[in-house]
Amino acid sequence: MKCRFKVGKNMFSITFIILAISFLFCSFIFAGQYKYVYTGKNPYTGQTAVLKFNIHSPNVVKGVLEVQPVCKRGSVYLAGGKVYFTAYIKRRGTYPVIRGSYESHNIAACPPHKRIGKSRGSIVIKYHPYWKLYLRLYRKGGHGGVEYRFKNANNPFK
Repeated sequence: MKCRFKVGKNMFSITFIILAISFLFCSFIFAGQYKYVYTGKNPYTGQTAVLKFNIHSPNVVKGVLEVQPVCKRGSVYLAGGKVYFTAYIKRRGTYPVIRGSYESHNIAACPPHKRIGKSRGSIVIKYHPYWKLYLRLYRKGGHGGVEYRFKNANNPFK
């Protein structure tokens, strides 16, 4: 009498499927987790912002700057949105310099969450022991820039 018991092969495939699903589930949960998170504001307009980034490999910085829109008397006063950037550490030490490019997805304040466009440009992040971390966005083809300062930041680019 032969016993044909094939549970071993089925159990292997079921276990593999369960592990694959759990891996995908965990990767979605932990996606977007940033090691460095700082809150700050624009010193001229008072617009608040949250800077989140990770340092990938030795010199690559990837992250997002979330700017809160400002509404004034029922119309758009200052647009907000998310600024996704990739930058490279050009100089380390006490006064590090990080330069790269960004793409922003702008939203209006009034009505809430109405998308008003995209823009691209360059980004410069610097650290100074007194001013702490400050970030400047330059629009492509434009002059000047928008500045945000993060006073609660330590130097992550040593």
